[in-house]
Amino acid sequence: MRTSDYAEPSGAVKPDREATFLRLLVEAPSGDDQQEAVLRRVVRERLGLDAIGRPWRVARLFEPIGGQGDPALTRFFEVTGYVVATPTYPLQKLGFELAYGLAERGVGAVQPDLPSGAFAPDPAPGLPEEPGQRASDASGQHLPGTEVPTWALDNIGCRDAWNVPAGSAGMGAGTVIGQPDTGFTDHPELGANALDLTRDWDLLRNDDDAHDPLERRWWFPLDSPGHGTSTASAIVSREQLRVSGAAPRATLVPLRTVKSVVQVFDGDVAKAVDRAHRTGCHVISMSLGGVGFFNGLQATIRRAVEDGVIVCAAAGNKVGFVVAPARFPECIAVAATNIQDRPWTGSSRGGEVDVAAPGESVWVADIRLNESPPRYDVSRHSGTSFAVTLVAATAALWLARHGRDQLIARYGRNRLQAAFLHLVRTTGHRRPGGWDGNRFGVGIIDARALLSAPLPAAGEVTDAPAADAPLVSDPLSKLNGLVPELPREQLADRLAAVLGIGRAELPGHLERFGAELAYLLSEDATVRSRLGTSEPADVASDPQRLATDLARLASPSLAAQIMAADTADPAPGPRTVS
Repeated sequence: MRTSDYAEPSGAVKPDREATFLRLLVEAPSGDDQQEAVLRRVVRERLGLDAIGRPWRVARLFEPIGGQGDPALTRFFEVTGYVVATPTYPLQKLGFELAYGLAERGVGAVQPDLPSGAFAPDPAPGLPEEPGQRASDASGQHLPGTEVPTWALDNIGCRDAWNVPAGSAGMGAGTVIGQPDTGFTDHPELGANALDLTRDWDLLRNDDDAHDPLERRWWFPLDSPGHGTSTASAIVSREQLRVSGAAPRATLVPLRTVKSVVQVFDGDVAKAVDRAHRTGCHVISMSLGGVGFFNGLQATIRRAVEDGVIVCAAAGNKVGFVVAPARFPECIAVAATNIQDRPWTGSSRGGEVDVAAPGESVWVADIRLNESPPRYDVSRHSGTSFAVTLVAATAALWLARHGRDQLIARYGRNRLQAAFLHLVRTTGHRRPGGWDGNRFGVGIIDARALLSAPLPAAGEVTDAPAADAPLVSDPLSKLNGLVPELPREQLADRLAAVLGIGRAELPGHLERFGAELAYLLSEDATVRSRLGTSEPADVASDPQRLATDLARLASPSLAAQIMAADTADPAPGPRTVS
């Protein structure tokens, strides 16, 4: 984000170079007024004025509901200001160094809110990537059968599910889906009655107009203009249009949260989930993902689920692990398949995935950005972005089928999502032959079977997350989520060796450096592959290389820790990384 994205404060001093907006996320020991006062004092003393000559701003990250702050969320704060980054001292190094300076003063856990590149586009040739990167119309681009615009709906029995008796609330009528994404456009596939524009919000500009400006920054090739329009159409596009959403009588609330689904800020996503919850959305669909090291993102998702919101997230594309927030136990994680009921080659996979849905060559609204003015169209696109929309829409169909209030009366708000997921796991899916349930969930969602199935007794729904369960636990577990191919103990040994410490010291060091290590692993595929290799010989052949690469990329504080480990090593030759 650059200064042009925000209104410049009056009286600001312009820096010699262009200033960049930076948010520091703080998880304080408590959320009371005294703790907030301590944080404000430390920020004032430690950071002083920002790069445009203004005091750094301290605020609570989440707004209270009904005037009452949730104790689980009031401890999360944001510290915002402007900094001047340079090629030799880039934003990530500067941000983590500022965070360490605050954390040393006892304000809690602090980390910069940096864009996460963990949700990669599909680079496979011959298939369309995320919207804005169209495939040509040449033959052979897609599997046979996908030329029929309704194939993905028929693959999950969606149009049959619309005929399951549901009184006047069929096809998702009466349900509201919140969608953190790039915002909406005036595409004909998103008619006025498909969107609720009294509740839309732009998290980036903090105003009530979530229109997608359809801008691609010239210096950043991974922007995703139009992505929110495409994913929204897969949920709520009306049946009589060129493509049909899976819940064509539901209503969608667009929340402009990102410019790029490949560069996601945890703080913005957390705020978007919080806003969707506070404004009464029944389902949240997230076609994005990142590292998710910040506990506030999981905490606000948990609060929404406990209050009766069904939250679904895309598993991720081409990164080798399930991204956050999909990997949180509070989220329904969705992988992608194709018309042959096989996993899409670009889909993330892993034990965190709950279910799969079509995500390869799915028909959605599209925008031809290479024409002037941009032209609205429809076409086929691929990604877990589209698989999750079908699951979220199926959740909306299920709520409309049985009545959300009646479901809450039967199961309680805190077990509504668990009841839906219970049915998905028992009867609401298909399991093709040779299906890998350990990596792609129970199977492919079956909307017709799910809506036709009798509701389970309240006592049968037992897998709702406990309200007091710890958040996605310790830093080592979070890091292990980024290199799932490596056993936990082996990862711990390697991290301790890189940091030059004993295993007993590792938890304390990961409390301090874990967020930065996660950022480096998610951003640099070479570093992640070296750390996560299952062949010890590959690392042992040149054990210094991993430490050297990390030190080169790291903040001064983390680099100093790594280099001190080299200096302090009494043994001649390189350290051994097991």
